[in-house]
Amino acid sequence: MIVLRRTTKRQVEKTIPPGQKEEFFDLDLNEYDSFDWEIKMFGDGFKRISKISSLYNIDTIESTEYASLGKKFSTDTNIFVSNGDRCVLEVQNNDSLIIKCIVRLKTF
Repeated sequence: MIVLRRTTKRQVEKTIPPGQKEEFFDLDLNEYDSFDWEIKMFGDGFKRISKISSLYNIDTIESTEYASLGKKFSTDTNIFVSNGDRCVLEVQNNDSLIIKCIVRLKTF
């Protein structure tokens, strides 16, 4: 028997000032356990795209960046378990530029 899980797609866009952190997603781990993230960043005429896959596995999120093109901004992308049943993605801007960030998410 094949069981199909719901797949959803979402997009969030935020502007992150230098030295600030923004939360983009807070997802229910009881509903989803696999995530594909596409992160686009824009600043001072430059741009970058990164692709990350994540898997929830016994109280932890395992993630790997499998593609990246463009200017490397000084940012930290954190994907972690919060409150035991939430998956959170946040981006910290360590750069001196204001960065526009678009995160697209596909869940399985």
